[in-house]
Amino acid sequence: MYIKQAVRTENKDLDGCKERLASCFNGLKKLIGEFRDLAEQIDKYKKFIYYGKNELQEGGVTSMNIRLLHGYLGLITEVGELDPENIDIKEVGDIFWYLALICDEMNWEFEDVMEKNIVKLKARYPQKFEETLAKEHKGD
Repeated sequence: MYIKQAVRTENKDLDGCKERLASCFNGLKKLIGEFRDLAEQIDKYKKFIYYGKNELQEGGVTSMNIRLLHGYLGLITEVGELDPENIDIKEVGDIFWYLALICDEMNWEFEDVMEKNIVKLKARYPQKFEETLAKEHKGD
């Protein structure tokens, strides 16, 4: 149910998207590569902090919520592992695992998070995605 309600707000003008992608493909491909490299470096920190894998060490004490940080770092690294040309369902499952960790720490249920997201999307795009509404949107 969530997926159907969420994709209702997706831009269905795929030809227009492809045209815009063609105009910026090389730059985007470079950034994706840089993001994947950065995610790999962040993964080393995550593995050191949470799994004791000694790939790097830095000192210091933090007051961050350790479980939320774990979820955050995990999301970054898992998204960085996604191959945009061949997305693996197991990798998407890993993303859900880290989201579950965050939701558990915040005492949220997936259903509540998804419902609040649909409410936000319906307010932004009452009928369906419209490019004019997207251009007017200030972000939240």
